[in-house]
Parts: sequence; C-alpha cells; structure tokens
Amino acid sequence: MDNLCWQLLGIEPTQDMDAIRQAYRQTLPQFHPETDPEGFKRLRQAYDAACRLAQHPGEPQADEQAPAEADAPADNRFEFDADTEPLRAAFEQLLSDPAARVQPIGWERFIHTLDQFGMTVVERARWPLLKRLYREPCLSASCAGLLAERLRWRQRLNELPQELAGEMDEYLDFLARGDWFDFSSLAGLNLPAQLETIFFLQQCRELFWNRPGFMLKTVLSDAAVIVWPDCPALMHQLARWYSLAEVPQPLLRDYCLEQLAAQPQDSEWLRLSAHHCALTGDEPQAFELWRRLYLLNRHGQAEQWLIDWCARRQPEWLPLLIQSFNSAVAPSLDGVSLEDSLQRFFQPEQTVQMMARWGDAAQLPLSSRAADYVQWKLGAWKPQIIYAHLVRNHGDTLQDQCYWHACMLTFGNERLLQDILDQPIPDESLPALVMYGLRAQAEQRLQWLATSSVIQAFTAWLAAPSDAVLPAEFDDTDSVVWNQVYSWLMQWRRLPPGPLRKLTEHAECNRMLEPVKDWLAFLASVWDIVLPEQERVSARDEFRHAMLLTLMVAYPRENLSWLRHLEIPSLPESHPAYALYRLYRQLDAVEPDDAMRQLSTWLVLSDGLHYNCWMRLPVSVEDYLRQDGHSYIVAASQFYTSEPGWRETVAQSPLVYQIIFHAIYCYLGSDRQAEKHREWLQQLAGKTPELEQIANAVLERQSDELQQALKPLDDDKRIGLIGRMIDQFHQNEAYLPDNDEQALLDDCLRHAHDDVTLRLVAKILQQYADERESRFKRHDASRGRFWQFWRMNERIDRAGFFAQNWIGALVLYTGGNMLLEHSPHKNLVIIALLLLNLFSAARRRFNDMGSNSPSLSAFCVVLLPIFVFLPLCLNGSKRWNRFGPPKITSE
Repeated sequence: MDNLCWQLLGIEPTQDMDAIRQAYRQTLPQFHPETDPEGFKRLRQAYDAACRLAQHPGEPQADEQAPAEADAPADNRFEFDADTEPLRAAFEQLLSDPAARVQPIGWERFIHTLDQFGMTVVERARWPLLKRLYREPCLSASCAGLLAERLRWRQRLNELPQELAGEMDEYLDFLARGDWFDFSSLAGLNLPAQLETIFFLQQCRELFWNRPGFMLKTVLSDAAVIVWPDCPALMHQLARWYSLAEVPQPLLRDYCLEQLAAQPQDSEWLRLSAHHCALTGDEPQAFELWRRLYLLNRHGQAEQWLIDWCARRQPEWLPLLIQSFNSAVAPSLDGVSLEDSLQRFFQPEQTVQMMARWGDAAQLPLSSRAADYVQWKLGAWKPQIIYAHLVRNHGDTLQDQCYWHACMLTFGNERLLQDILDQPIPDESLPALVMYGLRAQAEQRLQWLATSSVIQAFTAWLAAPSDAVLPAEFDDTDSVVWNQVYSWLMQWRRLPPGPLRKLTEHAECNRMLEPVKDWLAFLASVWDIVLPEQERVSARDEFRHAMLLTLMVAYPRENLSWLRHLEIPSLPESHPAYALYRLYRQLDAVEPDDAMRQLSTWLVLSDGLHYNCWMRLPVSVEDYLRQDGHSYIVAASQFYTSEPGWRETVAQSPLVYQIIFHAIYCYLGSDRQAEKHREWLQQLAGKTPELEQIANAVLERQSDELQQALKPLDDDKRIGLIGRMIDQFHQNEAYLPDNDEQALLDDCLRHAHDDVTLRLVAKILQQYADERESRFKRHDASRGRFWQFWRMNERIDRAGFFAQNWIGALVLYTGGNMLLEHSPHKNLVIIALLLLNLFSAARRRFNDMGSNSPSLSAFCVVLLPIFVFLPLCLNGSKRWNRFGPPKITSE
C-alpha cells in the first residue's frame, strides 16, 4: 500500500503535505462513502500512508494495516495475545460502530467489559490498546479520554522508552483537551461518511489556525460530501472558517443572523453576520451590520469594509469617512506643565494606517473637492486650495456640511468646533457615521483648547502689552510646545492689529502663519485695512469672508474663473472686501478670455486690496508702463521674477539698460530682492570691459561707484543722470529728483520709441521717488509763511524769499534804529539781524528747492552776496520733501 498510495492519489511521491491533501480532495468525489464504501476506505488508507511517508521519509514500514508500528518498540508489550484477544475484538467492534465510537456511553460499555477481565489480562492489554487507539483516525477525544483515564496511561508513561513516552504524552494531552464540538451529533452517519466529515472538519480546523486563508478557501471551495451536524459550537466554527476563507454560504449567513437576533450586542455574531451578508452579496444589510459593529467597539475589520464599500459605492464620501475614522484618543493636558513631553500628544496624529488609506483614496477618480482634500491630508500643504472649496461651500447638502466640518477640525476655532457638536445627526446611515466621528474629534479639540497650559500661556502673551515676552519654555523652537502653537495659529480667529503685529514680528510665529492671518497682518500693518467686528454674523460666514478676501487679493489667477460667478449675500457692504468682490462680480458679463485683462484695467492701485490683487495678475511690461496708478518698485521685481515674458522682454534690450535695471534693486531694493538681482546680473553674458566694470560696481554697491562707472558712456547723457539718481537715492534718505531730473524721467516715459527697459527704469525710479515722497507726506508739515523767519525747516517760494528779505530787512532796520538808538553797538546788531534774516530766507528757499545741504547753501549766500539772486532764479521742487509740501500753484 505504501507504494500504491501515490498511484491511487494520482500524484508523484512527495513530502508536501499540502499537495497530498489537495490530491486527496480532488480524488474523493470518485469514491463516495455512501455508494462505494470500500473504495472510500482504500482512498482513506492511501491518504494515511502518503501522510506517513511524507512525515517519516526513509523509515521502514511494516504493512498497510500498521501505520504506527515503526514508532512502537519491538517488544511483546504492544501486541495482543490469546488472553487479550477478546478485549481486542471488543475494542475493534467499538471502533467500527459509527454510533458507539462517538458517544461516551459506547466507551463506558467497553470499559465495563474491560472490568470483567482480571487485573493481569487488563495489565497485558494496557499498551496494545493504546497502540491501537493511537492508530485510529478521526476519534472523539472526549470519548477516548474516558479509556485513557481508566487505564491510567499518563501515570504509567515512565514504563515506556523516553522517545515513545514523549510522543504518547503529546497524544494524551490531545485527548485531555476534549472535543471541540459535539461528536455525538455524527452518530446517525455510517462510518465512511462519519470519518470523511470528521476528517474534513479537522483539516479545516488545522488550516484555520495554522495556514494562510487562501489554503482554507481552496478546501472549502472544493466539492465535498460531508454533513453539517446540528451543533452550535461547530456551526460557530464553520461561520468563522467560511468568513476567513471568504467563501459565500447562505446557510451560514442565515444561521449567523438568527444568533445575532438572539444576542444583538454580541460583537462576534455581529461581525460574522456582517461578513457573511457581504459575501453573499447582501450589501445593504452588510453595511448596516458593519456600521453597528464599528459604533459598538470601533472594530478594525468594520472600518476597512466600510472604507472599501464607500470607495466602490460612494467615492465622494470616502475622504470624509476616512477622516471620521481617525479616532485615536489624545491624553488630557489638564494640569500638565509646559515642559512635560506629554504636550506632544495634544491631539490624535495620523497613523501609518491612516496615511495608507489616504494614499489609496488618492488613486480613485474623485471630484476636485474630494481629491484636493485627500492631497491636503497627504501633506500637499496648500491651504488656499481648501479655502477655495470652503468659500464656495454654502452648506446646501449634507455632504457640503460634512466637508465643512471636516475642514474645521483644522481651521475651526471654538465657535466653529462647537458648530460640529451642535450639528444634528442625520437620518442617513453614511452621513450619520461620518458625523459621529467628526463630533468625537471636535470634542477632543475643544477639550485641548480649554485645558492646554501651552495655549493659555501663548494667548496670555498675545493679549499682553507689546513689550511682553514669551515664557522661557518657548525659547527652543524645536520644543513640543510649538506643535500646539502651530495648530492654534492654523485656526481662524479675528485678531486685532496688535496681536497680529506681534505674530508677524516674532520669527517663529511669522513662519507658521497660514495665508489668511498672514495677509490680514500684512494689510493691517501696511495698508491699515482691518476686518471689522461683525455682529449678527455667524462664525462660518465670518471665516468665509476672510477667506474670500485672501483669495481675491493673493490668488486671483487661480480662482478668477469661479470668483466672478460667486454669490455671497452675507457679505456686508462695510466689509473691506466688498468693493473688490463687486468688481469680481462685474466680470460675470465679460468673456472668460478677457476677464483677467479687464480686471487689471479696472483695479484702482491706490486701494491696498486692488493693488495687491493687481500684483498677482499677468501684467506685461507694456501694461505696466501704461499703468497710471501708483505702485511700488517691488512690483516690477516681482513681475520680473514670476513672469517669463518680462525676462524675455528685458533680455532684448542693450546690456547697459539691463545692468541699470538690476542696479536699481541691488542699491534700493530689499536684501532679498538685491540678492536675486545680483544673481541675474552675474548671469548676463556678452559684457564688454566697460560694462563689466559697471556690473562690478553694482555688485559691490559702493557709493558713487555707479555714477563713476557710467562716465565713459558719454554718448547717452540719460544713462549718467539715471546713475546719479540711483546713487543719490542710495546715499541720501532725503533725496528726491529735482525738476530737471523729474523732467528726464517724464521724457523717457512719454516717448514710446525709447527702449522698453530704459522706460521701465524711468518708471521704477519715479515710483521710488513717489514712495519716498509719500513718507514725507505722513509728517504733520505745512508750507511756511514769509514772516515766520524762525521756522527754518519749512519751505517758502520765490515770493516768500523776496518778501522775507526786503520786508524783513525794512522791519529789522526800522525797529533796530528805534530800539537801539542810544546803543554804541547799534549798527553791528542791525547788520547781524539782517544777515540772520538773509540766512533764514535763503535756508527756507533752498528747502523749497530740495537742496541736499540747505544750511551750507544759505551760508554761501550770506558770505557771497552775489549769490543772493540765486534763490530767486531757481525753481522750487514740485514734490513734497522733508520740509513740507510744494506750492500748489505753478511758479
């Protein structure tokens, strides 16, 4: 049989137990235990022989009827003799009786028969009975355990060889554990069917515990002739096996649902019922059961099934469902000190499993809102993209409301988080499941805001006077406390200008600011634009208005296509964003291709919001030159950086004009602008030695070097004058172009035939002069009167100079003669007063002309009276300067 077993199984000799089992399963339908019991018996013996050969290769075998004799010792203790033959016959009868072998009463009868023999016979039959029992397959362990207890095999194992005793000890342990289901429920089957059923069940049980699920699936999916007895324990195991193997079985589904109806809160039956409903295609009922299981104990398998189902059936809800499952519990920070490392875990972090789920969701075809939300959670940190969806979110549908609340877990302040808790749980199952998760997370964040000592210390610093400093625990920017500060700063709050200024002035806080606070701080500090406190406006609308302002000003290109159609009735006319919002709405009637160009022409650059919006539109060099509104020199640098068309246009101009363009920012720009333009200046190719000298002077930023370097280019006087203006702007904080220099700039701008870069340079210098003039206008200064000779830091025109000199001289002379009539020093005092009056008038007149050294110039007039007519001949500056405003009427 040992050699024929392979032929009967239809495979080559092998030690692979899985291959042997598979061959047995495939051959079994040919030998039905009911119609061909002898064939089934031969197949079963072939299977046992093949397993024995695979487990003990190379060992000699006695015969096909004694598969375990190789392990037995070669002594007579394990053999029946003539006196014990009746016991052997009775035992064989027990094993061949399908009803008796699986019921305790059958074994108790055999034990009773055993007790009829004398002690000597029983003693001689002790080990042969164990040997026979060990060879018998598919036994009831509980029944065989009765015989083991009667013959006290475990207590007598020391009589056996050590190796055999160890093997028998393991076998007796198996008997002691008892049956894992009620074997007596198989008593009604004939022996072949009973053996096949037990073998099948034992094989499945071994695969369930010790092998991968696909192997169990192979066995359960193959054709098998077995009986499922009416045994609750076995039915429970079958439900678990078919669930693990993912083999649909309607009978097991119905059985699980019956058990669940009897035990509604049992998580095991709930899980099995849900899985079997899913396997049999009953998805509506499966969804409801998985949902119940998740709400009962946050079951991981329920989470995964719900996510997979949502990805197939409701992909737009998938990001919300994943977010709602981020249910890790953060520890309470109530009473935790600032330096405690526990401060790191102030809110649930995204686990590796959560990141994997976001990654899977990113592979699905989702709407733009869902896809952007997924990318945001994966780390593509661009809040402005989420802002665009939130501004358009009117909360009309349940999905809109849930997406808003999911975003508020990051952006929401106390009021917005409380809105999540106040949201009623929907009737629909999926939205209700999402809201349960979002509410739990909102509650955690509210608890963190209320109890965190880090947030309390930080907000106290913000509310303190401007000279207050953060506690020492905040000095280390790598400290865990800054994680909480960052999350707090991400939340929307309408902060007054003072706290906003504090945030921007603190380097670490400024780095952490999200776009809304960053722009509100910038607009408040530079343009004095502050969001008003809006009464009777919900926290939701207040945040939407702030996001709308940010998107219109900072990201017009990306959002113009939908901003022009957006309607926000809740935006009041008093809001700073209202005028710009109405301008966007007027674009609704404009063709889409012309909307961006039309917007740039409608913007009023004297308005801070309009100006910053214009700075982020695609403006060409020619459009920039044609723009009549006021702008700052940073605009040209920004356009040159962001618009390839600018760099191409400037590159077509002569190198000297390109060098001067970069020189403006190297001398007059911010450190960041200067660094960028130095890099571009170094990259210019084709420079002659003269141009190389000019470029080096610019790179070194030495005073007067640019004007000196430009002297060899005498063929174009404008270049020298422009170089002088750049030097003067760089050296003298009070310098403004005089009338001739201003005329040169105006002339360059008026002549469209001039080189575009030269015109651009003139435009930038004029803008810089306007910027400096605007700083002078902020001073509380007025134009002086001619008789106010003591106010030497004011301006007078030519008429004032003439009047102060002649009328003042007449008054001083007449008054001096009257008051000092008897003084011996009368003439000296009068002359001194006349000279002082001349000095005052000349000084005030040179103030009006914008002289860099008005006192020195006035002193020269006093020493050299020939120059007294100089202040009368020269025109005064037409701009404001550090001494006050110009004369309104032309001179």
